Amino acid sequence: MAAWGSHRIHSHRMNKLSLRLLRRFRIIANPFWVSARKRKAIGLLVILILLLIGDTGFNVLFNEQMNITRRTA
Repeated sequence: MAAWGSHRIHSHRMNKLSLRLLRRFRIIANPFWVSARKRKAIGLLVILILLLIGDTGFNVLFNEQMNITRRTA
């Protein structure tokens, strides 16, 4: 039973840490997102996300191709 109680305490600490981190991020990022440059910031964020998805897709395809090459060799 002691292990379960310690898990709840650890989980509670992690939730508090996550909420505190989220609040700090919001405080730091808020002036940037409400500024006149908001449209450019959102555009850059979308481009960054698309590049990350594209890079991940490319890596998956590359790894699949390498596995096919190794199996046939």
